[in-house]
Amino acid sequence: MLDLATMGTTPGSAIVSIGAVAFDLLSGDIGPEFESRISLQSNIDVGLSMDPETIEWWIGQSDDARQHTFRGPQTHLALALNNFKGWMLEHTHDPDLWGNGARIDNTLLAAAYRATGIAAPWRWWNDRCFRTIRSLYSDIPAPEFLGTRHRALDDARHQARHLIAMIGGPENHFSPEASQ
Repeated sequence: MLDLATMGTTPGSAIVSIGAVAFDLLSGDIGPEFESRISLQSNIDVGLSMDPETIEWWIGQSDDARQHTFRGPQTHLALALNNFKGWMLEHTHDPDLWGNGARIDNTLLAAAYRATGIAAPWRWWNDRCFRTIRSLYSDIPAPEFLGTRHRALDDARHQARHLIAMIGGPENHFSPEASQ
């Protein structure tokens, strides 16, 4: 499960944090995590941009969310993308990439890979949309949020836990036993 902290909502927007967790829908296990804070300047250097509405939105978020996203060590965008690629390939084979929205996380991340000239570690047909599943299973409540809202890694953990609650685990809708 992927979650990004960005400075816009369209492809070509700067990415300031990548958070991700590997998970197994069948077992319900949530595994290795990835987190990287990214230098805003390194985004601008490759032509990625910011929009005023998103800057205003960030100003209105909690101190903890802004602290986790904008303070502390930051990585160059290309290095963060290569590190994420290595993490994905280490923990998955022919990986599905789940994001929260068909047109946001995965699309913005793919645009950043293109802007840096780095090949993305997933294929377009492996894009998955958590938001679509959430709307289809709206009767299943989200688990309690743990951590800081809008910290990319905490959002990714929460979305993975919610997805597993909706369609994963031993009693999931996609188990081999369910199809017999």
